[in-house]
Amino acid sequence: MDFVKYTAQGNDYIVLDPNKMAMDFDVELVRKICDRRTGIGADGVLYGPHLNNGKLGLEVYNSDGSACGKSGNGLRVFSRYLVDNDYVQSDSFEIWLSRLAQSIAVQRLPTHNLFLVSLGSFCLESSKVPVMMDAKKTVLNETLHIAGREISISCVDIGNPHCVVLGQAADRATAELLGPLISQHSIFPDKTNVQFVNIVSSSRIEVETWERGSGYTLASGSSACAAAAVCHTLGLVDADVTVVMPGGMMSVFIDPDSTLNLIGSVTHVFSGIFSYDFEKGMQNV
Repeated sequence: MDFVKYTAQGNDYIVLDPNKMAMDFDVELVRKICDRRTGIGADGVLYGPHLNNGKLGLEVYNSDGSACGKSGNGLRVFSRYLVDNDYVQSDSFEIWLSRLAQSIAVQRLPTHNLFLVSLGSFCLESSKVPVMMDAKKTVLNETLHIAGREISISCVDIGNPHCVVLGQAADRATAELLGPLISQHSIFPDKTNVQFVNIVSSSRIEVETWERGSGYTLASGSSACAAAAVCHTLGLVDADVTVVMPGGMMSVFIDPDSTLNLIGSVTHVFSGIFSYDFEKGMQNV
């Protein structure tokens, strides 16, 4: 077995296990296998586990080959992989994010294939996001002029940068039109992920997502957490929120210390091996 594909509410990832795959790993391989026409097709790649001093190390990559510090759905997918392949025997375990040098607590819940990941606390400081907007220490409900519109944005860091948009339509057309313009705006030196949010009630929001390394996605765990964190900070929703995305629903609850907890199901799609033609093609890249 060279790879395993999972989906979390339509946010699909390919797991490449360094302990099992025969091919050499590099960024070009990530781009190739994530291509939905010439490869397997996915929003990203999870490379791990790297077994070191009892830790289960993970590296996350976007479909364009860029590194992703933290992915909520990616962590849930990887948790399912660890359980399916007997890397863990307990319902509670930890995943080590190698790039961030951060340990993520995971719980496998009694309901089949439901996982809870604790993503750590969120940060609103502009320097940490990072976002550069008139030397403001935080960016909450600030106005960004783009595409002839005045857009209300709020920025948060949860291990990667997010820009939450309120007051615009939370639909795919808006996400695909404004998402890349906001994501690549000069105020974001590292680019940013973008969420378009519609508040349904104090316990339910609808979110459309544009990811800086993957484009439009049906769901994003970190985006769900970012949207919930901003809306809760602004007093618009409770600490326990259902997040509805085109690919399905997730639950986010925020602890008093600002720790973000994400709950959702994970589905195994298929496992496979790379063909001789594919491997030969990669050798010629």
